[in-house]
Amino acid sequence: MFQTEVQPFPYMCEVLNTLQKDGHQLHLFTGGDKENQTRKISQLALDNYFEDRVFIYEHKNSSALQDVLDKINSDKKFTWMIGNSLKTDIKPAIELGINAIHIPTELEWSYNITDIDIEPSGTIAELESLLDLPDYLSEYNFFSTA
Repeated sequence: MFQTEVQPFPYMCEVLNTLQKDGHQLHLFTGGDKENQTRKISQLALDNYFEDRVFIYEHKNSSALQDVLDKINSDKKFTWMIGNSLKTDIKPAIELGINAIHIPTELEWSYNITDIDIEPSGTIAELESLLDLPDYLSEYNFFSTA
C-alpha cells in the first residue's frame, strides 16, 4: 500500500501555479504516517510549491491545525483551509475560526462524512472543482477589499 504511486487531483499543478503566481503563501497540512506522506509529497513534486511549509501530523484535527496556525503566525481573517474532507479539513477550520473551502470528491470515505453544527466565524464555501479555486479567491479578495 505504501509503495503505490499516488495520483494528483485533477488540475492540481495548474491551480497551484496560479495561486503561487497570484501571490498566495501556500502551506501543506496533511495527516498520516510521516514517511508515507513525505513519499507522496515527493512523488507529486509538491515541495516545489510548499518548500519548508509542509506540516505532517499523525492525526489531522483541531489541535494539530492550531499548532500549524501558531507556527505560521496566521491572521485568521486571511487564512484559508482548502480541503476535501469535512471531518479533517473543514470542521477543524470552522472550530478555529478560519475561512474554509470544501471541494468534495466524487467518492467520499464514510470516515470523512460528518455533520458540522458549528456557527462559522469565517467564510465557508463549497466549490465543485479545484479549478474554481483561484477565481473564487480573487473574487473574494476583490469584494472584501471594496
